[in-house]
Amino acid sequence: MSDSSFSRVPSFELRRPIQGIRLTFLALSSLIVLSFVTPILPWWLVSFWATINFGAWIWEYLTSPSRRRDPHLQPIPREALKRRHRIRGQIFLAVLCLNLILLLALSFVTHDHNDLIILLVTGYSLLTFAWLAYEAIRWSNYGQNRWLWFSLSILFGILVFSGMNQFSGEFVLSIGIAILYSVVAVIIYFMQRLGVEDRVQIDVLRNLIVEFLGMPNTRTEWTAIVQQIENRLRFNRVFILEPNMDRSALIVVAEAGDYPSVIGKVLPLEHGITGKVFQNGTSEGWNDINKCPEYHRLVDGALDDTKAEIAVPIQHLGITYGILDVQDDHPNVFRWDDIYTLEVIARILGAAISAEKTDLLVQEAYDLWEELSSHSYSEETMFQEFAQFAEEKLGADVIIYYPLSPTGYPINRPLYRGHLFHPERMQQGIQDPRSPLVQLIRDWKPNFADRVYPDSIFARWLKTDPPSFTIREKIESVCFVPVGTRKEYLGAMFLNYRKPRSFDGLFRFMVLSFSQTFAILASRERYKSILFEGFGRPELGVHNLFSRYGLKTGVREEGEKIFQRTCNIQPPGDFNECGMSPLLQRVDDFLRAVSLAQSSIPPMFLSESLTDELANFISTLPIGKNGRRPAVQLDIDPRIEREAAWSKLALYRLITEAMNNAVFHGETNEIKIDAKRKNAELSVQILNNGNPLPQDSDGKRSRRGIYALLNDFELKFGASTSISRGPDNTGTCVEATFPALPLKDEV
Repeated sequence: MSDSSFSRVPSFELRRPIQGIRLTFLALSSLIVLSFVTPILPWWLVSFWATINFGAWIWEYLTSPSRRRDPHLQPIPREALKRRHRIRGQIFLAVLCLNLILLLALSFVTHDHNDLIILLVTGYSLLTFAWLAYEAIRWSNYGQNRWLWFSLSILFGILVFSGMNQFSGEFVLSIGIAILYSVVAVIIYFMQRLGVEDRVQIDVLRNLIVEFLGMPNTRTEWTAIVQQIENRLRFNRVFILEPNMDRSALIVVAEAGDYPSVIGKVLPLEHGITGKVFQNGTSEGWNDINKCPEYHRLVDGALDDTKAEIAVPIQHLGITYGILDVQDDHPNVFRWDDIYTLEVIARILGAAISAEKTDLLVQEAYDLWEELSSHSYSEETMFQEFAQFAEEKLGADVIIYYPLSPTGYPINRPLYRGHLFHPERMQQGIQDPRSPLVQLIRDWKPNFADRVYPDSIFARWLKTDPPSFTIREKIESVCFVPVGTRKEYLGAMFLNYRKPRSFDGLFRFMVLSFSQTFAILASRERYKSILFEGFGRPELGVHNLFSRYGLKTGVREEGEKIFQRTCNIQPPGDFNECGMSPLLQRVDDFLRAVSLAQSSIPPMFLSESLTDELANFISTLPIGKNGRRPAVQLDIDPRIEREAAWSKLALYRLITEAMNNAVFHGETNEIKIDAKRKNAELSVQILNNGNPLPQDSDGKRSRRGIYALLNDFELKFGASTSISRGPDNTGTCVEATFPALPLKDEV
């Protein structure tokens, strides 16, 4: 289609010359009329008429915005514009009245060409009539009263007929000319009415848009909004409907017009034009609701006189916030441009509501962050708090959270909120390396799918039974949000929607921000008892310091041993010979070490490797009874260094705890450490050649010993662990296997 087929506005550069030409020709027309009426009418009437007419054109020229040539455009206040239109209307009403008086005066004078002069004055009067019609429609409350304009048109015809018939004597011809001028006046009115409607509508829309966007809280101003739409755009009835919490019905929240009050009335989505529009997201208009199968009466049939209706969705970025509904008690009154006008208003309202909801959403999110960070919540409680927010504020139907081990492996049954059709299947297949869940975790990128298509990763599954989660749960839109970072796996979060949902920038920002806040709080709660509070740095932990300084059984018991060994056999010569001085020295060293431990932080392997941290620890091992530190053979798979810090910290805890036990309990002189990264797992073995593991060691486990640490790893890391005697019943062997994401080059 060529550009010429589209209508275009006039060129802006024509505004000034057209304004000058129009005023020039109007003034010229008035001069022509003046030259013909001056010889035959009283001078005072001619002077009065000329003063008013020429004064009107001069005032129009002086006040015309097109005359100004300021380089800086200054906005004209609305009140100034309204005042100018009102004054213009009043001036041209006076001009029109004088022209009619002139016509009436001409009918009472005698002149050979009086009939032609009457036609001349009538033509000039029609020009002022057209100008008055244009202005009066815009500012006067009576400007759209068609009977006023019909009456003025008939008055034109009567005056023309009176003058023409009196001097020409041609009754039929005079009637014809009078009817012609009356019809011309009516046509002028209707042309102005139709033309002004577009201009006024644009002006009204502009004003409404400015007012709506300037409201501080759009949703609390619904009543003012519908009243403005009713008054300015002259719709008979205007309603705004909003969805309820679960978006299963619409509620009337604002109304204006001559209709029984229906505020608060609930309409199921299956009923009415508004429900259809809300579900489809497209406008609907009917000029005869009797032919509309979806029409639903808001009140009893006797009180409902609605004949036509238009419903428009209030939307922004694909999200429907409500319905703008207008009605009329006459059929066949709406046009398609009425729908377009309402759609413009609805889009503006949708943008305003979206901005308002954004501010509200951010504030509510901030409040939730403050609440979660100011208290110590379990990971499950924090998930439920966020899931409630996602359900109520983000509209999610099902929220699912898979806790991950530090290696990124789903180890436990997922947490979820919302109604599931098949909750018993939630555990099936989640640890299969080929599953979509494991692949999403391995890619570790946020994934927002507005629509779940058959070839989407959310719908694929290598088996036909059980089907994909999105298929069996009828999920239309879903987003995957990794909680944590690739170096600190915490969880995999899914927000599922059973209706198509568009994920805009605000949604993505909000969800990703929540995921990172959630990760910080969850990591603190999940691992602090295992890796921080319970043990501290292993070489400086109280549990190990007791062993290092020979105080595991307490100072009193150590003193009794010394007394029995030295003081009770032969009287010592002095305090030092009794052995008590070395004991007290060990106590002092222990207390200093405790003070140091309290100010120490555990390694996080952000700048050092696991191998280097273990080498540093090995250098701090105490000297054994043979006067030497135990020999340590350290074999760490280089691929382990690419794992998350939490995974390496867990290995560090286990290895150092096992080495401490080997030195302090097993009196070993050789330790072998073997840590490997295999496909879908991490494995570690710590073997020493010291005293064999006592048979009853499992029954004597301490609350903070290695048995407790392994138990925590099994519960929260999904690890499989064991402690057994070494080969040939010598020494002790500690083993652990942690499930991990498949290696990318081995999937």
